[in-house]
Amino acid sequence: MKRLRQKLILIVALVVAATLVSGQVVSAQGSGAIWTTTGSCGEPQNINHYSPGDNVFINGAGFPAGEYGWDITGLPGGASNHPNIAVASGNQSVDESGAFCFLAYTIGQADGGTYQARFGNKFDNYRVIGDVEPTPIPTEEPPVEPTPVPTEEPPVEPTPVPTQDPEGEPPPTIAQSTPAPVIAPTTGAASGPAALIATAASSLGLSGLSFGVWLKRRKS
Repeated sequence: MKRLRQKLILIVALVVAATLVSGQVVSAQGSGAIWTTTGSCGEPQNINHYSPGDNVFINGAGFPAGEYGWDITGLPGGASNHPNIAVASGNQSVDESGAFCFLAYTIGQADGGTYQARFGNKFDNYRVIGDVEPTPIPTEEPPVEPTPVPTEEPPVEPTPVPTQDPEGEPPPTIAQSTPAPVIAPTTGAASGPAALIATAASSLGLSGLSFGVWLKRRKS
């Protein structure tokens, strides 16, 4: 029974102590101030512009002793190259002096825009000079259709123009001889002198009248 009472007393004491510590942390979160600065830590105390390769120190004063969480986050809405992304974070102890200064982050080549440093519930912003434009997301381009290779057509042979044969010599003409008139032989009474005269006149192409004239001329 005595041990049970001691355990109860110990539990109550732990609860009271936790409550007191919690109250102290809450009150501590409401005090103090921070600045972003360089390695000189206070000379000057507040630096708000950096370039790639510079070191960012978080400098603070007026904090109750204790352990604090901190981070550096890019502001959203296109204000930085790391919207809502913590580029650095950690925990830092503060002693009874309430002052501190520590290296928090080195500006990267891809950093650009405005970033916010947080220590406990205190904030301070800084900007990276010579902002690097955010890397655009490449859009997928439609595949390029391959260019068809034209097939080489065989050359067209020229149509030969027919050459005219030289005109041949005309075939020799064969002279047709006029057949001599065939004098039919006469028989009977027609074979006498008169018939011979008539036949001769017919061969000479003379009519009877012309033949008579011809005979008169022969007699005279």
